[in-house]
Parts: sequence; C-alpha cells; structure tokens
Amino acid sequence: MKPMFIALSLFCILFSSCKKDKNNPEPDNPYGLPNATQTGANIFACRVNGQNWISEKGIYSIGGGIYNDTLFAFGSLDVPYLETFSLRVGEHPVEGGVYAIAINSSTIFDLLSNKNCSCPNGGCTVNTIYATAGQVNITKIDTQREIVSGKFHAKVPITGCDTLFITDGRFDIRY
Repeated sequence: MKPMFIALSLFCILFSSCKKDKNNPEPDNPYGLPNATQTGANIFACRVNGQNWISEKGIYSIGGGIYNDTLFAFGSLDVPYLETFSLRVGEHPVEGGVYAIAINSSTIFDLLSNKNCSCPNGGCTVNTIYATAGQVNITKIDTQREIVSGKFHAKVPITGCDTLFITDGRFDIRY
C-alpha cells in the first residue's frame, strides 16, 4: 500500500506542476520582448539591430488609435536621450491588412531622436528620420473597445551612421 501511495503522490505532484498559467502565457519570441497581444496591453516593442527596444509604460511614452481614418501608434524612451518610434497607416486601414512602408505613401514609420552616431548620448538637434522600407501588419482594430494592435518591421537609414534594422515589432494599444 505504501509504494502505491508514494507513486500516486509523485504522479499528482508531477502533473499538477505542468499546468499552464493562463495569466502568464508562453513567450512568442526567444528575445524577451513582450508577447504580441491584442488585448490593449499598452505595449510598443521591437528589436533594433538585434537589441531589445521596449517602450516605457506611461501616458506620454506609448500611444495610438484611429484618427481621421488613419491608424497610428508610437513608443518612446526618454533616458538619457529622446527616442520615439512611430507608425501611421492611412487611407482606411483594416484589420488583417498588410501595408508596405514607404516615404511617399500613406504608411510611414519614423524615428524621432536627438541621438545619432555623432552625438550618442543626446543633446543634439531633434530629427525625424523616415524608414525607407518595411511593413505593418494590422492584427486588430476594435473601435468599440478602442484597441489597435499589430506587428511591424522597418529599415531606417541614418545619414552618416548605421542603418537601423527594426525587427519583431509589435504594438497593442488601448486608446
């Protein structure tokens, strides 16, 4: 009887510890970025030249929404310099839509920053630098619950500096 009790106890312990926690889903990337959700979790994150870039949480650091038939989203860092990535998808974007990023189009991705290769710690003039290529995939537009979500990647060439390769981008914003 005792060996049966021990075996049953071990079985219960092993299988009860294997339950998945619904509040902490498995990561959808191996890098440590927040998961690409569609719940209004207020995230804006990506990888920049292979390094994680995760916007600070706060009313002035993450934002987005739908305005005049244009979807917009942005995320910012503020220490020790200004760095904001933003995207805009115009002309009636739709959930499930895939939009090419280009300078002279209705889909734009840009970097607003006072950091560059000649002034790495900020203090320089704030410049807007536009991506020359990339894509935005809109995964959710919910105007009733006021949520916009999607994924993105982009190429941002900075004159006289390195090109920024933005990969694994995700945003999920409640506006």
